[in-house]
Amino acid sequence: MESLRALGQLAGGVAHDLNNLLMIIQGHVELGLHSGALSPEVEQNLRTIRESATDAAQVVRRVQAFYRPWAQAQWGLVHLNDVVKAAVAQVEGSLPALGRAWGQTIRVDLQLAPLPPAEGNERELGQLFTNLLLNAVDAMPHGGVISICTAYEGGRIAVQVKDTGVGMSEEVLSRVFEPFFTTKGEAGTGLGLAIARWTVQRHRGEIAVESVPGVGTAFTLHFPVASSVPPPVAEPEVSNPAPLPMTVVVIDDEPMVAGAIGAMIVRMGHHVRLATSGGEGVDLVEEGVGDLVLVDLGMRDVDGWQVVQAVKNRRPPVPVYLLTGYEVALDPEEAARAGATGVVAKPISYDALAAVLAGCARAKASIDAGTARLFW
Repeated sequence: MESLRALGQLAGGVAHDLNNLLMIIQGHVELGLHSGALSPEVEQNLRTIRESATDAAQVVRRVQAFYRPWAQAQWGLVHLNDVVKAAVAQVEGSLPALGRAWGQTIRVDLQLAPLPPAEGNERELGQLFTNLLLNAVDAMPHGGVISICTAYEGGRIAVQVKDTGVGMSEEVLSRVFEPFFTTKGEAGTGLGLAIARWTVQRHRGEIAVESVPGVGTAFTLHFPVASSVPPPVAEPEVSNPAPLPMTVVVIDDEPMVAGAIGAMIVRMGHHVRLATSGGEGVDLVEEGVGDLVLVDLGMRDVDGWQVVQAVKNRRPPVPVYLLTGYEVALDPEEAARAGATGVVAKPISYDALAAVLAGCARAKASIDAGTARLFW
């Protein structure tokens, strides 16, 4: 138990640092995308980087979820045939960088049967199949065939990913889903298949593997059919601009993270005051600066919880959002009880940040209008 607790603390710290780095990457990519006058090629490259950063953040959150199983992701209807085809396209695009010749030494045989929808998180399932495909590629250094079959059988959806690669010994096969077990040396983390199994189980499914040395490996997955159609998920309200520019205090002890977030806010037409410590941020709030505060949770001097308390004690109407790379480990209800207006997970996209600011600006405009009527 002690070792698991230590592992959880380590994973939390690593996740925080990775999400900060991803915040810097995604923030500057978003600025590039919203700068205008981009060539189609540059715009597509930036969108690819943004998508990869988003996928990387999801991987980090799934690692965090090993020790915080209550975390919830956004679920909906998922069409697994579409997810499989998207994963194939993604791996196809990455093969030249991996030194593989798609279509010459490695061939994919798709046999996709009509399927009812499953229920789950489409991004998680996409990462699952992408990982299985990349493992199949690694298992075929001299080329071969990857066969992907889907079927609807016995009231469940079946997906099989099979390769004609080197196969696995019985010893390796018995440990293939163990966290941190890898046969790739320094090139592997040993988390890929452990996360794959966790993803399948989280979707109330099952995963099995068969392998014969020199013949190949087959992963067979079963998922239940969606039991009901979930309600549509509202999109962020980014089309309705903020009524008036606000002054936003951004507090983060990583200057590059604070700078990336602040630059996006300025691009949206608001004013920004940056603070690179909790104490500096509290001083700004006490001076009356800021219509909104965005504060990092895990700072070294004065942490996010203390900043929230300081703002609520000194200027109660000012909304405070916690920025955190520990999003999976932070209970939103706990944050609300502490006085935080909401929780924003790093890395945050331009549209998601714009939605937060637009909501706060509309609320401020409404309050200002009410005050004006009071003294009219």
